[in-house]
Amino acid sequence: MIDGSTHSADAVFAEPAEAHPRRYRWMVRIAALYVLIAAAVAGVRWGWGDVAERRLAAAIGAAHAGGEKIVVADYARADALPDEHNGAFHLLRAEQSLKLSRTEDWSIHNATVLPLREDIFLFVTQALQNNAAALSDIRTARELGKADWGVNVSGMMWATLLPHLNPARRLAGLSRAASL
Repeated sequence: MIDGSTHSADAVFAEPAEAHPRRYRWMVRIAALYVLIAAAVAGVRWGWGDVAERRLAAAIGAAHAGGEKIVVADYARADALPDEHNGAFHLLRAEQSLKLSRTEDWSIHNATVLPLREDIFLFVTQALQNNAAALSDIRTARELGKADWGVNVSGMMWATLLPHLNPARRLAGLSRAASL
């Protein structure tokens, strides 16, 4: 009784005559429409996936019929090549026998175009003479035609480590310099 008037308890707690909260008929209709659209999109996606799966299976079948490797299982290692028929064995042996000084390594790296500068020519010649055994192994590997590096692809192909590439890059540089 702050302002001096009296209030009855019925007036303060009187119930409203309409429903509280109001029913949202449009919200129910929009939700139902949303569910229908989601079901339609899911159906289209399922149908599209089925068509794509059949096309992929047909492409894989055509590649296999042509004798091509296309899926990860096709790249699984079969039997390992024996060392005398394995070019990778000879290339690894060539890499282990490769001995280059910093100057020879620099000259091999910079021997890219003809005519070679005289200083590069002299150091490349010296490197080739010092690494005749490595060049012989490279030649043997090239004649064999097959190389089994022992890489077993069993999962994601892009995550397969290829540790033999760095030594092979040095051998490729030596081979390129020898051809120049």
